[in-house]
Order: sequence, then structure tokens, then C-alpha cells
Amino acid sequence: MKKTLTKILIGTSLIGNLLFNSSCNYEKPQTKITQEKNSEFAKIDSINNYAYELRNKDPTKALSVLDSIQKVAEKIDYEKGHSGALVRKGNINQNLGNYELAKKDFSKFLEIKKEEKDSLGIADGLYSLGMVFAAQGNYNGAVKNYTNALKIYDKFSDSLFISQTCNGLGRVFDTQGKYDQALEYFDKSLDINKSLKDSLGVSLVLNNIGAIFDKQNKNEQALIFYFNSLKIANKINDEAQKAYCYNNISNVYRKEDNFGKALEYLQESAKINEKRKDKRNLALNLLSMGEIYLKNKDPTGAIEYLKKADNISKEIGNPSLQKDIYETFYQIYKEKKDFEKSLEYHTLFSQTKDSLLNEKSYKQVAELSTIYETEKKEKENESLRDKEQLQETKIEKQKMVNYGIGGIALLLLGVGSYLYRENKIKKKRNAVLKKQKKEITDSIRYASNIQASTLPSDTEIKRCLEEHFVFYKPKDIVSGDFYWIAEKNGKTYFSASDCTGHGVPGAFMHMTINAFLNGAINEKQIEKPDEIFNEVRNDIINSFKSVGEAGLQKDGMDSILCSWDKKSNALEFACANNPLYLIRDNKLEEIKGDKMCVGYGDELKPFKYNKIDLQKNDLIYILSDGYQDQIGGPKNKRFMRKNLKELLLSINQKPMPEQKEILAKTIENWMAHINPEDKKSYEQTDDLCVIGLRV
Repeated sequence: MKKTLTKILIGTSLIGNLLFNSSCNYEKPQTKITQEKNSEFAKIDSINNYAYELRNKDPTKALSVLDSIQKVAEKIDYEKGHSGALVRKGNINQNLGNYELAKKDFSKFLEIKKEEKDSLGIADGLYSLGMVFAAQGNYNGAVKNYTNALKIYDKFSDSLFISQTCNGLGRVFDTQGKYDQALEYFDKSLDINKSLKDSLGVSLVLNNIGAIFDKQNKNEQALIFYFNSLKIANKINDEAQKAYCYNNISNVYRKEDNFGKALEYLQESAKINEKRKDKRNLALNLLSMGEIYLKNKDPTGAIEYLKKADNISKEIGNPSLQKDIYETFYQIYKEKKDFEKSLEYHTLFSQTKDSLLNEKSYKQVAELSTIYETEKKEKENESLRDKEQLQETKIEKQKMVNYGIGGIALLLLGVGSYLYRENKIKKKRNAVLKKQKKEITDSIRYASNIQASTLPSDTEIKRCLEEHFVFYKPKDIVSGDFYWIAEKNGKTYFSASDCTGHGVPGAFMHMTINAFLNGAINEKQIEKPDEIFNEVRNDIINSFKSVGEAGLQKDGMDSILCSWDKKSNALEFACANNPLYLIRDNKLEEIKGDKMCVGYGDELKPFKYNKIDLQKNDLIYILSDGYQDQIGGPKNKRFMRKNLKELLLSINQKPMPEQKEILAKTIENWMAHINPEDKKSYEQTDDLCVIGLRV
């Protein structure tokens, strides 16, 4: 074994054959590792590092080398070499869009680290799996793995990986439209990267912050962050990061209808991704090119790029990307007036979207149900502990009376012993309660991430409603209020709903009813809002057995559900308890709802069908009752519906984003008054949800 490392690294097959032949002479190490084995282990480590350096220039060769090294290391029981090859393979496969292979590699890596009880290694495996789940659009899996990894990194104060994990969490929240939470994690990651002088880390986070401004249509700010990120990527010559920056810069120019510059930067991104064999990002580039050609009224050119993107997407198995491709195909063939193909792709788009939603919904309902039951069980346990402690106290007091007969000295000794024991029990009980409270709070915080993933993204809402705003402010970590949107048969459906309760019970109801709404439209093909409400009410009653008997929960929701046909400008809607507001020519009309909820009630009549023929510049507002019921102000009163209507009327001429800001600031100021009872500002009393739409 006197060959030099340079000679060993001539080619993939040579490396594999050489190491396999060498490994045949080894016996598994027992009590002492020989110098020869140490030499082989060092050689494996060197080749692992060499192969990983090839990942940008020749990822196929890098994978082949790592695959050979992994097998050799596994055969001679060199766990470090085995796990090192696995994690490197996983990273390369993920970058190439081979997600299932990446998950397989990272899962094996995680198994090894768990067997070794290597805490930081376990965190690395969880973080890596989080990256793959995020890339596949499985945001629940991503958040779960990232969060578990972050707990370990925090424990060991591992700054580099704390930064990377915060960046990963930020990207997940960004994708879900939770921009404040995303920026919180990005800022933390950026500070750490700057302190570590990690140029690539700084570039990544700058790009991600730019993406948030991009989604908020703050184009100038977005470009500043993107170009600063690109400047660093050029300086360190990181091809993957350069491609990422070029793609994002292209998106901004595309929004501004500067298609020449948009294509220029997009082509630069595609060249790099094609060279790197990064299938996922190349498919995204091709999809964007197709969309640009469609906007330029060139459907034939658009189809050419979409077909390439479609082939890659199917190859890597990314249903989230596939859904977007089907939707664009639908738009292209609609533009070409090829209605048969248009219908075919719209059906594929709907099926893929429904599959993603249903898979998420049932999983999320189950997880929220577990959290809800945990919270209930904790309350029961706490009550039981109180009763047991009360009984213990009675017994101890009786003992003290008996001890008193024995004399003052014995009494004092007994009292001292009693107090000491009581204090010890109290401390122990408080420690248990504190730990359980933290576990429940952590679970509920995770549940908020699950719930957020079911809400429509800002991109989806903007595509469906265009000029609009959504003001959404939960009272607790999770919420009983929710907003929902869907498209079916050329109509846009949207609703604002207020479920029974708030917090965990309300969120549980939201998850369940969200699935019922999707099922009514997508599976049962019901189109009219009133009929959808009737069907969802039946589902609620059957699922929760809310038959109105004494002591049983009357589950359900107050809601407004609208169906908007943009071609005819007809708005069909149904109202359960809450009203719909229409502002036309600076006059507000309140259309009151049926006096019953979607669920069990004193009356189970069919819901009323309503229809309005909308006119240009009409404004529609739908909302829960949380805003008008908020306590505050100088006289310790509710905000009231009258004041809310006056507020909406006073701001209706302003742009929709500005209206949202005014609503937020107004209710914030209302709660900022001092409550005369406790001399503090008012707390939020209910979930808040208001949706505004300008036609």
C-alpha cells in the first residue's frame, strides 16, 4: 500500500478497485487499530474530502467516488468514513434534485449517529433531512427536523449550525407567508454569519431577506439585497449561489414587465444549473422562461420550455413543482384556445393540488388533535395533583395532632419535618409542572407552524384575488379564525371564518373544517356557497356528533363564503352569523347573514343564497367578529360594529395594503388605552381576521 494519494485519485473505478482489493486483507478491528488501518482510515477521509470538492465541477463523478468509499468504509467498520461519505452523497443528491436518494443517505447517516449517541451528529442528520423536506415542499417535516436540530445546536452553542438552521427555518416561514417570523430567523442567522466572517452564509441570508421584500412587492429593496448577495457570491466564486441570485433578480425584473432583463438573468442562472446538473433549479428556470414567453403572447415558445421543465420535474419527483407546471400548461393552452388540452392540464393541476392538500390536512389534523388531548390531559393531571396534595395535607395535619401528645419537643420536630417535606414536595411539583408547561408550549408553537402551512400563501391569494388585503392576527399561538381560498371551474372561492373557541380547540376545528371545505368543492363538486355550507354543516355534525344534547359541545363556525366569477363579475355568497360589507360609490351596504352557524344550532334550515352583480371599483369586506368585539378605548368598551363600518368607509379610497396598515394601527391604538381595573393596556380578547377585495 505504498501508492501515493495522487496516484490513487486518477479515476473513480481505480479508486473503487484499489480500496476494495485492499479491504480484502483486513480483519475487523478488535481491541487495537494497527498503523496500517490508521493509514487506510486516513486515506478514506482524504478521498471523501476530495470527492466532495468535485461536487460543483463533476457531481456525477463525485457521487461515484463517494459510493465506492462508503462501501469500503462500511466493510471495514470505519464508521466515520461511512457516515462521512453518506452525508456528502446526501448533500450532492439534494443539490441535484435527487430528493429520495438524499433522504435515504441522510436517514442512514442519522441511524449511525444515533447508534454512536453522537448528539451533534444527530443534529446534523436532522438538519439535513429538514433541508430535503423543505425542498420537496413538505414544510411540516422541514420545521420538525429543523426545530429538533436547533435544540441540540443551542445546547452545544454551535454557532455555525445555529445560523444555518435559523436560515432554514426562515426559508420555510417565508414560503408560508409568515414574513415576520422569517425575518426574525434570518436576522439571527445574518448576525452569526457576520461574526463568523462566513461570506457564503452572509450571501445566502441577504438573498433570502431580498426574497421577502420581493414577495411584498418592494422591488427596489429586494434588488439591493439580491445584488449585494451576488457581489459576495462572485467574490467567493460560488456557482450555486450565483445561479440563485441571478434567478431572483430575474423575478423582480419580470414583475416590472422588463422581460429583456428578466430573460437575461434567467438564462445566466440556467447555464450554471445545467452545468452543475442541478435538476430542480434548472426546472424552475425553465418554468419561469415558459411563463415569460406566455406573457409575451408566444405560447409556442412557452410550451417548448414547459415540456423540458415537465420532464425534469417528473424525473426528480417533485409534486409541488409539478403542480405549478400543470397550471402554466393550462394557461398556455387556454391562450391558444386549445380547450381540450387546457381542460386536461387543469384537471391534472387540480388533482395534484388536492393530493398535496389532503395529505397535509389529515396529517395536520391528527397532530393538532394529539396536542389538544395533551393539553386537556395536563389540566386533568394538575387537578388530580391538587386533590392528592390536599389529601396529603389533611393526613399530615392529623399526624401533627397525634404528635402533640408526645410533648412540645416532638411537636416542634414534627412541624419542622413537615415543613421541610412540604417545601420539597412543592419544589418537585413545581419543577414537573414547569417542564410539562414548557413541553406543551413547545408543542403548541410547533402546531402554529402546522396550522400556518394550511393557510393560503400570499402568492396564491394574489394570483386569485389581485387587489386585496388579509389582516390576520391570532389571539394565542394558534387560532380559531382562518381564511381560505380555492379555484374551481373558472370561479374563485374565498372565505373568512371564526371556529368554535380559540387557541388549541379553535385551531383543531380550523384544521378539520379546512379539510371539509376542500372536500365539498374538490371531491363532491358542489359549487354554490349556500350548498357548500349545508354540506360542511352535515360533515361537522356527523364528525363531532354535535347533536345538541345537554352538556355536549356545539361545534362549528361563523363564516362568510364567496364565489366570484371574474368573467361575469357575479359574486355569489352565503353568510353564517357574520355579515358581508359592500362599498360602492362611497356608500356602505351591510348584507346580514343567517342567524345560525355552520354546525349544530337551534335551527338547521338551509343557508340563504345571495348574489351581487359587481361593478368596477366595488369593495368587498368579509370578517370575523373579533375586530368589533375588541375591548379597549378610553371608556373600557367594545370597538363596536358601527365604528368598524365608519372606519371601512373612511379608508375605502386608499390602496389595499394601506387599508390593512390602518386597520392594524387602529385596533392597536384601541388596545393601548389603560384598563382602569388593572392599570395595564388591554389584551387581545379574540382572534382577528379581515379580508378586503377591490374589484
